[in-house]
Amino acid sequence: MKNNIDLKKFQNIVSKIENVFKCNEKHCSEQKAKLSVILGKLSTKRLKIVSDMQTKKISQKDFYKQMASMNKVIDKTQEKINFTDCQLKHCYKTTKIMLMNTINLLLKKNDKKKQPNQYKLIMKYKTLFSNKITTKDIHQFDRDTYRMIF
Repeated sequence: MKNNIDLKKFQNIVSKIENVFKCNEKHCSEQKAKLSVILGKLSTKRLKIVSDMQTKKISQKDFYKQMASMNKVIDKTQEKINFTDCQLKHCYKTTKIMLMNTINLLLKKNDKKKQPNQYKLIMKYKTLFSNKITTKDIHQFDRDTYRMIF
């Protein structure tokens, strides 16, 4: 299986992400600003975790575990919930396209026979997002894929 993404596919993925960002800027800038305040408050903690990993005070595994834990806390803030709700309300189509592209990329990177649990999890989200996307499901997908990638 090929793990490298060719340039054209990569540019396509980036384009889908940019479309979501543009839509968010257009429709959800107020919610994004409020979320940025929360992220700003956590930036010192994030930088410390990055520094600890770079100086080998913590392992890469611990780094990802701590970052995932912090992301889980962020996902539960009202600011993150409001931002994601806004994104789904105003940018549903572009968000769905981006998510489905991400899922298809993950399916290509995960072998059904060698990584059956990951493959099954990705297929769960493919089915789920084909029908309806919710704020809760997006946040859980973010956490699951973060663990899967790292």
